[in-house]
Amino acid sequence: MLLTGRTTEAAAVVERLLALTPHGQTFSAGVARWDGHQTAQELLEHADRLLYAGKHAGRARVITETAVPPARAV
Repeated sequence: MLLTGRTTEAAAVVERLLALTPHGQTFSAGVARWDGHQTAQELLEHADRLLYAGKHAGRARVITETAVPPARAV
């Protein structure tokens, strides 16, 4: 889904969709903001990484860049 506006506004829309999901179903989503330079593929990959960060954190998550904890140094 492509939404315009701030990342927080887009995350709020997705949170509302999550609340309306029928029959106890859930989903997780990654909300990425286009930086003005990314290709469409890079933007989708960024959103996908956020999605999987949400899945690893638990069910029914909406993750934005600010919600992802920083990577740990190895």
